[in-house]
Amino acid sequence: MSVEDFHRNRRMFAIVAGDVIIGPKDSPMSHSEWFESIGKDAEKTENECVRGFADERGLFFYRGKKFDATEDDEKELVAHLEEIANALELSLETLVFMGMKKTADTIWPPKKKIGTVGVLTGKN
Repeated sequence: MSVEDFHRNRRMFAIVAGDVIIGPKDSPMSHSEWFESIGKDAEKTENECVRGFADERGLFFYRGKKFDATEDDEKELVAHLEEIANALELSLETLVFMGMKKTADTIWPPKKKIGTVGVLTGKN
């Protein structure tokens, strides 16, 4: 799978200054390209906000170029998870993953599973 195909098969989100923003459907853009297209400084936004995506594996979130996430990032994600899940039409059974391991493959594995949308939002 090409990087563009991977991008098209996932749906981006970001939490910017406390607001959830959702990326366009079927987009070949990276987060950097998306941020630039909406008038944001890509590098600054990537480093300062929790961002991620949903695909057939689940919901992934991270911050920065190293694709890491802290406990504070987890708290921020969980505080906005119901809004994100609704916008991305995720089920309560959707797995939620924290961070990603960079590999030579196009699709990177998660660093840590933290639960499901239902458990984390208290809806299950």
